[in-house]
Amino acid sequence: MFWQPPEPADVLAGHLRRALGREADDRTVRSLAGLEQTAEFIAGRPSMEQIGEFAGILAAHHRGLVTAGELAGHNHAVVAARAAEALADPARGLRDKAFLVSLAVFDRTPYPQVHTHGDELCRLLTASESPEGGAGLPVFGRSKPDLLAWARAVEENGLEETEFGLLPGTSVRFESVLMADSVLTGLWLEHPAARPALLEWLNGLSRADSVLPRVRAAIATGVLAAVDFPGVVGELVRPWSGGRSLRLRQSAAWALHVAAQEGRQRVVLELLRRWSDPAAEGSVARRWTAARAWATLGVDHAARALRNLRATARSDDDGLRSAVVDALASLVRSGAAAEVLAELDEWLRGTDPHLRRTAAEAFTAMAVEWDRGGEDTGPWPLLLRLQEAEGSRTGSAGDLGGTGDPGGAGGADRLVQGLWRAVLRDRGHGRRAGEVLQEWIRGTEDDPQLRSAMTGLLPALVQDVNDRDRLDHLLRHATGSPDDPPAAVRELRQALWYGKSRGAENNR
Repeated sequence: MFWQPPEPADVLAGHLRRALGREADDRTVRSLAGLEQTAEFIAGRPSMEQIGEFAGILAAHHRGLVTAGELAGHNHAVVAARAAEALADPARGLRDKAFLVSLAVFDRTPYPQVHTHGDELCRLLTASESPEGGAGLPVFGRSKPDLLAWARAVEENGLEETEFGLLPGTSVRFESVLMADSVLTGLWLEHPAARPALLEWLNGLSRADSVLPRVRAAIATGVLAAVDFPGVVGELVRPWSGGRSLRLRQSAAWALHVAAQEGRQRVVLELLRRWSDPAAEGSVARRWTAARAWATLGVDHAARALRNLRATARSDDDGLRSAVVDALASLVRSGAAAEVLAELDEWLRGTDPHLRRTAAEAFTAMAVEWDRGGEDTGPWPLLLRLQEAEGSRTGSAGDLGGTGDPGGAGGADRLVQGLWRAVLRDRGHGRRAGEVLQEWIRGTEDDPQLRSAMTGLLPALVQDVNDRDRLDHLLRHATGSPDDPPAAVRELRQALWYGKSRGAENNR
């Protein structure tokens, strides 16, 4: 029988009982051992000394002397110290440390990919140390088990996303979820001589043909910007945002999103405001980048995002208008439908031709999107699904999940109906909008619930004879059989001609 050391969780439980003293009942120990911060701590394979220290902090937390935030802060400090120790380890060369940094960027990806990108970084670090050139990398380096054990990482089976779909594979990850950010920030803050090589490496990754390296480089850049916003924005984000490459601009938008999530929200929002303003720093490229960033950040700052997207939409540049359209559609998907629809309604009612065109294109783009449904429901147009879900939740038409309520109960319904009428009547966009509405109509053939929703929508779009004739034409030609339409279309035509139209009543 070989002696096996006790599991860290068992050791922690023993220390906890001693630290709690008379308060050490089973329920309390299990509760403290089950905390998320405890799981993070144990995952990092702490030493016996660290376990004893953490048990004392847990006991203080139980007594109200240490907050949950301070508990998490302790974990961060432990992992940060571990990362700093690894980066400064005199027994390990550049290749091992480059692997560690690569794993911080490509955590939860296959080992060969991590190793390959690590070797790319190692060559750059070697060039920084020896500008005159040096020997190449040995073909056979350390073994995988040795590298993973030193990096406190594990390899696990799973599904790998490939161009051929999800395939069985393996990936490597740090034992602690805190380690990746700790390695990156530790390298940047404590080893400034490595910055030029790291910047060149991230720049190279951001130009890769594959999406994964570009996304991971952007995430890493956002993490670094959270600890050195002026430096990282100046070296990477600003050049990316102002360049001709749409890929680099998108990487800049991703990086700013991560930086905002990591605590730099205020400065990120201010930077996006300046980039959205053509009178400030808003070149066409930077306004495009800002629009892409608002697409994700705007859901929590809808009013600010829409104000800046409005400024960006006032342009003759097709690329900018497309970026605004994509951002608005993304905000609808993310939960800001009420605010976006109210904004589009205002744009379409106004006289600015740029805003009117952008609003028509944005609404049509939203109408194209379908929700896949679930086990009990089939696919539905996303806008109808959002209305239905909110109506079921509130017992009224609702506000599509947003915080605004333009027009009170049923305001969202009226907005969607008004937007449909506007785009269907529009000479430049009516044809495309009609084709999209015909897709909704065709979806009713096999879905009685969707058909029921459409029998309520179509009559509400009628305000005059032209509206009714236009919709009737779309219905008759939706399935390519105008003389013998399917039963679903006949039912919708019946509703159109004889159903009660709120819009028609309002215009009597």
